[in-house]
Amino acid sequence: MKTTHKHPSRTAILEAIKEGKIPFQEHLDQCESCRNLFEFLRDFHLAGQSAIVAPSETAMQRHIAIPLLREKISVSRLLRGFIVFDSWSGEPAFQLREADSGFVRHLRLKSGDITLEMVAESRPEGWEFTARVYKGRRVSSRWILQAGGKRMLPQSQGFYHWVSKRKPHLFRLITTSMHIDFEKLSW
Repeated sequence: MKTTHKHPSRTAILEAIKEGKIPFQEHLDQCESCRNLFEFLRDFHLAGQSAIVAPSETAMQRHIAIPLLREKISVSRLLRGFIVFDSWSGEPAFQLREADSGFVRHLRLKSGDITLEMVAESRPEGWEFTARVYKGRRVSSRWILQAGGKRMLPQSQGFYHWVSKRKPHLFRLITTSMHIDFEKLSW
């Protein structure tokens, strides 16, 4: 059986769906990622539209990542990440910080070219977190962020936002093929 390494473009997939002829069927049989994309686009309909409209890349990444929010996924690659910047590293001792007015902590966690930027702010009702993942210098929306026991998808423009009474010590980035576990964070 001949293996095709070239993935069909989204335009080619949409044309094949529209015409009912699939010249890359053998590739779909072998490539789970392309098969998932094909099935999603085939089933994607907009009321009143005569042509199929391709969803954005971010929408596709979010759609594919939804099962990762709940399921335990076994992955082929587990990477380690480290704290490369912590705004508290030069701060005074915890007892000397202004606990009444709240305080902010900026963190940068890194594994290879993947960076998790995060801001944690103490509020009267708990901790408020905002985070974003970058691959190199570009925002990457393909990851599920696990903070403690909570898993979440990125929202608008790749931001993760959540509020918690408890401060998470463990952070993990998850895709279908990889987990990045960052070193334990102390508060």
